Amino acid sequence: MKYVSKVLMSTVLAFGLLSGSVGALGAENVSQSSVGIQSSTVHPVLELRVGETYQFSGKGFSATLISGHGVISLDQYGKATALSPGDAVVHVHPKSGITQIRPIKVLP
Repeated sequence: MKYVSKVLMSTVLAFGLLSGSVGALGAENVSQSSVGIQSSTVHPVLELRVGETYQFSGKGFSATLISGHGVISLDQYGKATALSPGDAVVHVHPKSGITQIRPIKVLP
């Protein structure tokens, strides 16, 4: 349950970064330690056009599509394919290291 809470808060914070309105989501008073941000790195928004792909790479990692099902697809090898306009969030989990939060914006 603790992991689910961290994933949910990370997703809320990532979408806040996408929209520039973390405060509007009610997250302005959340401390970094309460959501585990110190163990995650939020990357800048990756912009793709419908039909484009992006290969998450690294040695020994897994990637999980947290939100944006229908916006992108993510295969077992970490290849993201832009399907339709919208926003998505991918968590990249290296076997050793810091989890990366990758917000993605798909443009028409």
